[in-house]
This record gives sequence, C-alpha cells and structure tokens, in this order.
Amino acid sequence: MNLYLVQHADAMSREQDPSRGLSARGIDDARRVSAYLQKLHISVHQIFHSGKLRALQTADIIAGHIETAEGVNVGKQYRQARQLSHRVNKVRTIEGMIEKASKCDADSTDY
Repeated sequence: MNLYLVQHADAMSREQDPSRGLSARGIDDARRVSAYLQKLHISVHQIFHSGKLRALQTADIIAGHIETAEGVNVGKQYRQARQLSHRVNKVRTIEGMIEKASKCDADSTDY
C-alpha cells in the first residue's frame, strides 16, 4: 500500500477570509500539482481531508485530475487515515511537487 500525504495549498489569511479558503496562488499551485500527478498516472482509492475549507478545496482539485475509486471523504475516515499514517512501515510523501510541477512543461513527458 502506498500512502500519499499532501498538505493543503496556500490559504488566505483569517482577515481576508475567516474560513481560510485557498488563495489564488493556492488554487494555481493545487492545479499544477494535480496536473503533475495526473502525468505520473497516480491513482488512489480515496482522498481524505480534515474538513477545513482549504483542505476540501485542495482535495477537490486533486480529485478532478486523478482517478479515485471512492472520491473525496471527510471526518472519521480522515482520522483513521491519519492514525494509519503513523503505523505503516513505509510512508511515501510527495515533497517538492509544486517545484517539480513548475519545472515540468505542460506537454513534456520529462519528470
């Protein structure tokens, strides 16, 4: 089993948006990372998120680009996934995806 951990993208300040939704930069970053994941043919069973608006928005953008068997979920399943992430022997994190996605030409197959 592979477990991919992705932090939400850049969010607005509490002053700009009390619910702290994604900023314009965050939306752009999430779209670029999602397109990069799509090029890598990443697919997942489910995407879990915390329920915070910024996490939901990031999860929805990712789900729009990659194959998910059971879509985007929140709540109890998120807590279970978080607990599981501490128990598995090998956790794969996606680090530097924004930088990698930025360097990757939209039509390129070079990753």
